[in-house]
Amino acid sequence: MAITASQFDSLVNPILARRPILKEVIETQGARSIFDYAREHLMNPVSCPFPARQLEFLTVFKSEISRFFGSTIATAAVRQMERFFSVSTADHHGPLTSPFFVNPSLVSAAVATEAPECKQDFIIVFPGANVSLNNSSLPRGFLYQTFVNDKIVTKRLSLVPSMLARGGSSLYGFRPYGQDDLNKIYAALAEAVSKNELPPPRAQALEQCIQKIYGTPEVLGCRDYSDQMTKGNFELWKMFFPEGTHAPDLLYIPMENISVALFLANHVNKKTIVHEAIFNEKYEPLITRLFSGINGAFDLAHKEGTYWFWGLSEDKNCMVSLWKEGNFLCDAKHTIKIELTPSAIVEALMKKRLAPNLFFNFMILAFYYGLRCLGGFNQINYLTRMKSQWMEFSREFGATEELVGLGSLQTKGLVGDLTVAYLKGAAEQLIPVTGLDIFLYKNARTFSTITAMSKQLTVAQAIYPLCAEFYRIVVPKEERVEEILKITPDNITEFLKLGKDIEPCVTL
Repeated sequence: MAITASQFDSLVNPILARRPILKEVIETQGARSIFDYAREHLMNPVSCPFPARQLEFLTVFKSEISRFFGSTIATAAVRQMERFFSVSTADHHGPLTSPFFVNPSLVSAAVATEAPECKQDFIIVFPGANVSLNNSSLPRGFLYQTFVNDKIVTKRLSLVPSMLARGGSSLYGFRPYGQDDLNKIYAALAEAVSKNELPPPRAQALEQCIQKIYGTPEVLGCRDYSDQMTKGNFELWKMFFPEGTHAPDLLYIPMENISVALFLANHVNKKTIVHEAIFNEKYEPLITRLFSGINGAFDLAHKEGTYWFWGLSEDKNCMVSLWKEGNFLCDAKHTIKIELTPSAIVEALMKKRLAPNLFFNFMILAFYYGLRCLGGFNQINYLTRMKSQWMEFSREFGATEELVGLGSLQTKGLVGDLTVAYLKGAAEQLIPVTGLDIFLYKNARTFSTITAMSKQLTVAQAIYPLCAEFYRIVVPKEERVEEILKITPDNITEFLKLGKDIEPCVTL
């Protein structure tokens, strides 16, 4: 349907009213190309605002990279991190196939390849692993698009069956998939061929790709599903680019791995501000007053979120909210009860019966070590608010020396929700690509087209079509207008007359 200017405003304005930092980005950067915005605000060199702590961070970072990719890559990644003290935290962990997570890395790769001052050997992403396996971004499997009855349809290939993912099973700490799970994917591809939903050569290419990357003894032998995804994404990313393309490699390490390792190494037995915030009861009222109600932290009044850590049930690895009762963290049914002491928390973290919430992750990564964390439209709002409240906590804590570093910490970098990679169907449809779409349908111009789109499309043009989805996320159900809910990304693209400006990077 064609939409009017009034309908467009009725869609966008409620979102921007609730996400003021997104509004600020659109007002100040919306007219700039994605490439120029990323070059100056996302991929530019930045220094650690707490230089005395940088070595602590880099030591843990190097250890984690070495565990997955060896010392040579780890040493090179540390050199890059010393100059570009930033990562993307916009993604959920899982196979790199969702358009929401493919595009940020493609934008970063385009700038790192084209802009000399931003040249980087790696795109470094700290995705959130404590995400439900049943999330709509499908962290439990792969997405690809194909023709079914002359229409483009998104198909799924699951490494984890939906029945195991129901009820909020977390990817963090989930058991590794096995050969039987891969065999079910191969059977699903064969069924798609039999139903004329996928040409045999495409099905064969997908099976070979998945087997080559995800069916190796090294990946099948990983300790958990998250580690398998980190190793797999490193190889899958390489398959996005035509032979001869000099693109950065992708290092995809869960933020929880880094934050927990830093916490265990440097904060459990030292009276840092992080240690005191978590374990000293004196500061509990202050933490509650400053952070309750912030997305990503907890809401004590409505019992939403969790206090510092999520509990993970032993049977299905489900995320359970924990609340402080006396000096214990307990779920509502008291099936999980962990004393809030260093020894008990360490034991539970080591066994992965606890998973940090976003506030814990960002308190350590951003507010203590000063890492620039680039995110999506939600993160730039809650991270900015968290930083403001952490500055207030630091004042009342008496750590005023923290304020200079915190004042220079950047929290408004929008790397998510900037779509530059599109697939075109036979009916001239333009749809954001999945990772497997790029693998299946790429051509010699795919990456150069993505780079060209990053230079042509503006930040606002990239964001506005996604407002159809943002509206459902941001506006409370009781305030949504039925007429506005019917608006699709295609309607917005047509209203903004973007069709003529978008060149697809692959054609189905």
